[in-house]
Amino acid sequence: MPTAQHQVSTPHSSQLLQSIVLDFANYPSIFSGIESANIVKAGPPIWEVSFRLFMIRRLSYTLSLEANENNGIFELRWSLIDGFFHSNNGYWRFDSTGSETEIRYFINVITDTVLPSSMIQTLTTRRLPSVVQQLIIEADRRSDHAPG
Repeated sequence: MPTAQHQVSTPHSSQLLQSIVLDFANYPSIFSGIESANIVKAGPPIWEVSFRLFMIRRLSYTLSLEANENNGIFELRWSLIDGFFHSNNGYWRFDSTGSETEIRYFINVITDTVLPSSMIQTLTTRRLPSVVQQLIIEADRRSDHAPG
């Protein structure tokens, strides 16, 4: 059962990071490998989004995503509705601590089919730091273009 997590701090606000992870329609321009993201059911607090991902081969799946903010900690949790995976669960968590926001990204994936271990490693452990870095790059880009 491939599980991976990554944690990093950034000077970007939790609100900016939230706006990015809730911008499902723009995931293809934010996160590499995502070819499309179609919102099936709009939230908040719950969305259903169908994704098409290309990683060695094309993978399609639909997630239920639920946003929650409590005591200054924002979470976007997801679970698989249907698609390529047997299970795909995880979350983004943003916790503002003074002038920084701690980003935590967690994913747990079980596939329906037998895949090479290298592909599973790429989907979880190897790709994970890159996904978090792409979030920060998008936050940098949006900060540079913010009115001010």
